[in-house]
Amino acid sequence: MTTILQIVPQPPGTLDGVGDYALNLAKALSAQYGYETIFAVAKTSDRWAKGEFRVVAGLDSALDCSASCDHVILHYANYGYQSRG
Repeated sequence: MTTILQIVPQPPGTLDGVGDYALNLAKALSAQYGYETIFAVAKTSDRWAKGEFRVVAGLDSALDCSASCDHVILHYANYGYQSRG
C-alpha cells in the first residue's frame, strides 16, 4: 500500500483552510487509489487520529515517520506556521 505523509500546521478538521484541504486530499487519494495518509502537525496535538487517518505531532515525529512513507507533501502557507495565525 502506498503511504503519504502530509505535513500541516494544525490537525485536519480544525477549521483552517490548509488542514481542511489536506483532509479532503487524503480522502480523495484513499477513495480513488487506496493510498494511506498520515498527517504530521507542526504544533503539539492531543489528537492521534482524524477519522481513518493517523496524526503524529511534532516535526521530529514527521522525520521519523517519513522513512516509512512513499511520498511527503508539505502544505505551505506562511501564515499557518506563525504563532499569531
